[in-house]
Amino acid sequence: MTREEFSKAVVMADLTEYDVCDHGLFCGFALPDFKQVVCTLRQMAGLIAYQCKQFNGQMDGKALNEIWDCRKRFLIVG
Repeated sequence: MTREEFSKAVVMADLTEYDVCDHGLFCGFALPDFKQVVCTLRQMAGLIAYQCKQFNGQMDGKALNEIWDCRKRFLIVG
């Protein structure tokens, strides 16, 4: 995932209600043996919303950094 794709996904997750996250696809993404997955920008926005959005509407910076640190594990298509 590139910086531009990550930024777009964060904006999508923040501006809309992406409450659907494909848990099976992303389950364990931060673990060392996680294999790279192919996903869409919408799916990534769902993951970001699920992992990072707090009840007050703000984004959790630590959770965002965790996804960014694992960026090479996500191949964005479409």
